[in-house]
Amino acid sequence: MASAKLKKLVGFLVVAIVVGVAAFLIHRATESSPTNPRAPHAVAKGGVHLSAGEFKPEMAQHCPVMFKASFCGWCKKLLGEMGDAFFLVVETSEDAAAAQSMGVGGIPDVRFQAEKAVGYGDEAKALLRKGTQDGCAAALALI
Repeated sequence: MASAKLKKLVGFLVVAIVVGVAAFLIHRATESSPTNPRAPHAVAKGGVHLSAGEFKPEMAQHCPVMFKASFCGWCKKLLGEMGDAFFLVVETSEDAAAAQSMGVGGIPDVRFQAEKAVGYGDEAKALLRKGTQDGCAAALALI
């Protein structure tokens, strides 16, 4: 009799732990974070990562957009040095259509209004630093 009660108690505890872990993971997945591409977007310094399908070309009229690839060392370096700037980030390996719509041929590629900078360097950094909090908010409102 005690063995059956113990089995029920253990089963209940296992279910409770699984539900708790699932709730924690769901909460973490929906936290607002510029590094979590599945989170609701909040304007933040250091680049707001857009999910596939979210980019619209008119966003680049309001906020600098950096097209990058996860395997690109220069992209990682540029992204790491721009923690004080407001801009949007498009992962080209996840959203090739966005890169194609802007005519991206090399990475990193930064676009803002009529300006363009391809590759790592001062020109790309200067273009990314032109972003403002209000401009990026206006761009994100287009999603």
